[in-house]
Amino acid sequence: MSEERDMNRDLRRKSDSSGVGTERLVNPRPVSGQVTADADHCAGCSTAFTLTVRKHLCRACGDYFCAWCSPVKRAVKGYSEPVRVCDVCNAAADRQVDGSDPSLIGLDPSQVANHLRHLNDMEALNRIYKAKIRPVEQAFKFSEFYDSELNNGDFRSRPLCLLIGAYSSGKSTFVRYLLERDFPGLRIGPEPTTDKFLAVMYGSRERVILGNAAAVDTMKPFSGLSKFGNSFLNRFEVTELPCPILSSITLVDTPGILSGEKQRVERGYDFEKIVRWFSERADRVLLLFDAHKLDISDEFKRTIETLKGHEDKIRVILNKADSVDPQQLMRVYGALMWSLGRVIRSPEVLRVYIGSFWEKPINPIGAQNAELFHIEKQDLLADLRGLTRQSAIRRVRCQPRTAPTERLLKFSSACVNFGAG
Repeated sequence: MSEERDMNRDLRRKSDSSGVGTERLVNPRPVSGQVTADADHCAGCSTAFTLTVRKHLCRACGDYFCAWCSPVKRAVKGYSEPVRVCDVCNAAADRQVDGSDPSLIGLDPSQVANHLRHLNDMEALNRIYKAKIRPVEQAFKFSEFYDSELNNGDFRSRPLCLLIGAYSSGKSTFVRYLLERDFPGLRIGPEPTTDKFLAVMYGSRERVILGNAAAVDTMKPFSGLSKFGNSFLNRFEVTELPCPILSSITLVDTPGILSGEKQRVERGYDFEKIVRWFSERADRVLLLFDAHKLDISDEFKRTIETLKGHEDKIRVILNKADSVDPQQLMRVYGALMWSLGRVIRSPEVLRVYIGSFWEKPINPIGAQNAELFHIEKQDLLADLRGLTRQSAIRRVRCQPRTAPTERLLKFSSACVNFGAG
């Protein structure tokens, strides 16, 4: 029985990676319905089959699933009409591995293969979470003590890059530089212009999704933001664009960090806690500094301190570096590293990218460093392109981290029951 189940799963993995289209699903071999007919639980979420929870055969992979894990019917090779398939096989078909996916246009074959391999790995990890970890979280009410349950969007989302910096440090301009175009919600100026959290992600058409709608969409990784209330969700938006770079990364622009008297202004929500929430899920955190504004305000210091435990994700961008000459740039770089060393307690030296990240020509003052700026830009783009693999590794590592917390909740529950007895 176990050997047959392992064979079915191997065949499903092969079908996921062999090229599944939207019109037909690749069926490795005919499924007679007797391969796993004696299955007593769902292969997706481990729910036991009962009189009220029926078993459904996925005609593409041969395993049995509950109705929740096999919600659709679609065409499968060998069947004259649409038949039921599991969510993994359905998602593999939706990815259109034949190359017609708009988000993959313009990418070379190796990038397309890596992207699809990442999606397949995330689907497998999602299946493990649903079957093994989520039942334990639900049994001990894990979401009430620590964090909300993960949904499909948490696994299917692209790597997330969080941008943090003081106002007028060039965060929004940096996003426009990466996208090579303007985007809805873009506001640029010397004063604090970005007054909301803005997530920029891939979409087949250009549109803006309000924070309340994004928080209830299970296909997006923002459902956990609901706990921060409407005061924050009213200041959160998601912008979707058909932009090539967004096929491999999601960017989150944050409000400019205040300094001086402006720090006394109430935002209406806990800025540090929300940054902490994003940093826990981010694959890269970029701290942006203006070459003429290296001061770390009290709010900026508190924000950086919330990143404790995620120092490996942090990269620093010294922006507008072409506005100073080479000698001054050396002094600015030294001052920046000294300031960061007082706030970030890490034995590792932070990677600092130096450049002027916008579409305008290099300032003649810093023209002597033009070659350095070009190399730094290429290194930064290479680092962002490599986040796909790091994202998969991070999510695999995050699964075991819930185990100690769940054991603690189990122990606490036992103590409460013992005391009540």
